[in-house]
Amino acid sequence: MPYRIEESPGFPLYRVNMRLRALGTQLLRPYGLTPEQFAVLATLCNRDGMSQRELADLLVKDRPNMTRILDKLQHKGLVERRSHPQDRRICQVYATAAGQDLVARLAPVVLEARERMFGALSGREKATLRRLLEKLFRSLEGL
Repeated sequence: MPYRIEESPGFPLYRVNMRLRALGTQLLRPYGLTPEQFAVLATLCNRDGMSQRELADLLVKDRPNMTRILDKLQHKGLVERRSHPQDRRICQVYATAAGQDLVARLAPVVLEARERMFGALSGREKATLRRLLEKLFRSLEGL
């Protein structure tokens, strides 16, 4: 019997991820950001001073990719890097005032788009989906 990818439980996740990524790219392009850059910037606006490693781990990015994302954001003046005061090997990342302003301007746009993207689900279904995806993510961390 041939392998049928569309029967895999991961196939709908792949398709949803690709569609959400395309919509996010389209939404953020006028602001000069990619979805990955926005995720980093929005994270820093809530958790300023994270290390590059913490950011990479949280957003499931390898370190070279995180470095490239931060390089681009820094070039745009949206983030800055500082050495940790007690351990200069650790590089902490901060959203600049321009980065914080951009996220504040984008927040209503992103929230409205998220409502449209997930509008087919009830509040309860959204909570269940999030809980199941978090459970799946945790189980995959051990592999």
